[in-house]
Amino acid sequence: MRAWFRFVLRHRVATLVVVGLVSVLAGASVSRAVIASSVGKLFLGNSPEYLSYQVWTKAFVNDELLLVGFEGEQVLEADRQAALGRAVEVVRAHPDIGSVTSVLDVQRLVKDGPALRAERPTEQVVDGELTVEEAWAAIRADRFAGGLLTGSDATSAMIVELTQVPERSAETIPGIVDFVREALEAEGFDGLRFGGMIRTLAEIMALSADSLFRLFPFVALALLICVWLLFRRFTPAILSLGVSGVGALWTMGIAVQIDRDINILMAIVPAVALIVGFSDVVHLCAAYLLELEHGKDRDEAVLASADDVGRACLWTSATTFVGFLSLSLIPTPVFRVLGLVLGLGVGIALALAVTLVPIALSYLPAPKPLRSGSTVKVQAAVDQVLDGMRRLATHRPWLVIAMFSVLAAVSGYGVATMEIETDFRERLRDDNPASIDLGWFGDHFQGSNGLNLYLEVDEPDGLLEPAVIHGVAALQAEVTAWPEVDSALSVVDLLGTVQTTLRPDALALPQTRPEIAQSLLLFEIAGGEGLERFVDHERRRMAVALRLRPEAFRETATVARRIEEAARVHVPAARVEATSLPGLVGEWLDEIVSGQRRGLALSAAIIAVMMVIALRSLGVGLISMIPNLLPLFALAGFFGLRYEDVDSDALILLLLAIGIGVDDTIHFLVRLRVESRRCDPEEAIRRTFDFAGRAIVMTTVILVVGFLPMALSGYFTLHILGALLPIALIVALLGDLLLVPAMVQLGWIRFPGPDAAP
Repeated sequence: MRAWFRFVLRHRVATLVVVGLVSVLAGASVSRAVIASSVGKLFLGNSPEYLSYQVWTKAFVNDELLLVGFEGEQVLEADRQAALGRAVEVVRAHPDIGSVTSVLDVQRLVKDGPALRAERPTEQVVDGELTVEEAWAAIRADRFAGGLLTGSDATSAMIVELTQVPERSAETIPGIVDFVREALEAEGFDGLRFGGMIRTLAEIMALSADSLFRLFPFVALALLICVWLLFRRFTPAILSLGVSGVGALWTMGIAVQIDRDINILMAIVPAVALIVGFSDVVHLCAAYLLELEHGKDRDEAVLASADDVGRACLWTSATTFVGFLSLSLIPTPVFRVLGLVLGLGVGIALALAVTLVPIALSYLPAPKPLRSGSTVKVQAAVDQVLDGMRRLATHRPWLVIAMFSVLAAVSGYGVATMEIETDFRERLRDDNPASIDLGWFGDHFQGSNGLNLYLEVDEPDGLLEPAVIHGVAALQAEVTAWPEVDSALSVVDLLGTVQTTLRPDALALPQTRPEIAQSLLLFEIAGGEGLERFVDHERRRMAVALRLRPEAFRETATVARRIEEAARVHVPAARVEATSLPGLVGEWLDEIVSGQRRGLALSAAIIAVMMVIALRSLGVGLISMIPNLLPLFALAGFFGLRYEDVDSDALILLLLAIGIGVDDTIHFLVRLRVESRRCDPEEAIRRTFDFAGRAIVMTTVILVVGFLPMALSGYFTLHILGALLPIALIVALLGDLLLVPAMVQLGWIRFPGPDAAP
């Protein structure tokens, strides 16, 4: 590393020119970025199941729905009907909206001699044929509208179905929601509620934009203030911000070259790159100031800092790179790109730190010693904390071991209770407006989580076979008795309505194939609408629309598999598939979790090998993984103890934690190995605390302060990144400054002493 420092110092101007040119190119690349993502692109990619889902939804109905609730709004009054009709026409004109269904579209069949006639209760109110109360009763009694378009306490809903665009940017959804809101408010409707997966995605996209445009500057400001308070000098603070800012720019420039669509998780990349860059720069600056304090001149102190922490920084960046890159083993597009970009960002941060920091220090005048001026109190406090921890670890090593053993035992219990799940609504805070609206829909309407069961036979008109129709009826009766299913609707319900309307004393369903075909024909002749949503023109494919109470993705997938099994029993002649976006993501959860586990195991194994190489000892390298893995174990245990169902995104923290948390262990043990060759073990520990301990404390404080602002995010994944990752970093710090020296004191970690052969 000293040779590299000499090289960049000899070519300072040329190096700065190259950095400037690359920064301009990176800025041009970032300017092309688009905030865009879709559920399919984020999680499903080109999986066969997702492609099959697209085929089915194109044939029948898209389950990307926005639910609009009217709270206490009497929409059946004649003037309100007219206002709602005008608003619906405006909404339908939006290019991203395929259809709109409201109480205005509800039909009921009435007998008209030997035939049927379709009537709209809302029109009958306008014509004076029905009162508002009678119309409400008719609509609520309709099996297709009751519980879906009408709820309890005189509430009603409108269903907005988006057009099927698989790669639609989810970031356009907030605009769609606002468009619908504005169209209704322009007609005097207030007290509106918005629900459905579309509403949840809209809120998530708004929060991701907030994290990108508000949290990043907040993180930068927090880091800047933190470094200034630690050093009480502007040079380290400004230098850290400048170098890390360039690193964040380069990282995002590469990210846009890989994929110009910046999704919700990629929005954290600039902040993480900035935080990691600050850590590298602070290590170098701290070493430089300590060398000045030891009497070296400016130029020699710059070169000596390369010897002091340069090699350790190289190893820490390598381990962080491995931890971040392991995210790429998660089999979803978003994590593959995120892991690659974060891994590259770590390398960029180190490269810029060891390039720009020595150049900057060579131009700047030598600062005052570290322990001088207003920084004396700060450094004295750090000295006092370090000395207390050193004494505890070396004088009471078994007590320290016992303390961490208790932590490991409690964490183990928490890990054993972990259950992995994903529920987008649960990623929002309880006081979030979207969460409140979704709760309102849950209280007043049937489940807002839709699942479609599709059935297909080989022959045209094959679905008209009585065995198929009666089998579907039996299937619906079975699944609606399950606690997870609110309702199930299909062409069977339409046939039942036709049958009972024509012959109230007849059986609920037609019994022969000609009767089934005649019932469908009578419905169409009567002017009935919506048949195409349940059965295709050839009568080979049909859909059963189900509403589920649970909204969690894994549970949705589990219910879907149970429904498929039941369908194969009741309708053995048909091929069946139960699918929805939440269900597909739920199916992928097992693969996602398996990928996270593989990534964690592989990164731990690679980091263990790196520790062995860096410390030049098989035994020390392996046993050093105990303090490295303990923060992950504690974090996972906390998840198990704190959450009934642990969100799958929470496991991302484990991969980030092992990549970042191992850094301080490397700095401590690399320095301890050097000092062990110079003096006895006790003095070696003291010197290691004095030199590496100080930098470890300072960088941990910086990392904690850097991530903390993310706790302000209203989105769960970003919130826990700021609220819980700092806890893991603090556990890692305690492990390095208490557990590691205790293990050294007990002889579990041992390096060659002064008398060892070189």
